[in-house]
Amino acid sequence: MADAKKIAYIRDLVRYLQEMDTKFDDAPDIENEYFDLGYNSGGANEIIDADVVTYNLTAANIASGITLIQQLKNMAGNVAVTTGDYALTTNIFKRAPV
Repeated sequence: MADAKKIAYIRDLVRYLQEMDTKFDDAPDIENEYFDLGYNSGGANEIIDADVVTYNLTAANIASGITLIQQLKNMAGNVAVTTGDYALTTNIFKRAPV
């Protein structure tokens, strides 16, 4: 039988991967909404810096977040993922006030 440390590790791994599965499931919806509502650069209702200043973000940060979501979608769909500094993107959002 596994010791307590191993059980805790397995439990944490299971929870982490369950959360990741949810992120994979949500990625297409978030991406579609961004483009469907015209929030993209050049879209009918483009997100601009003034829209996200409260979150200490820029419109470019939002676009980078969408790129990351697109790459998660690729990864989940067994499609090639483009190399990028996605940790930089997540770090930008990590401490944004919500």
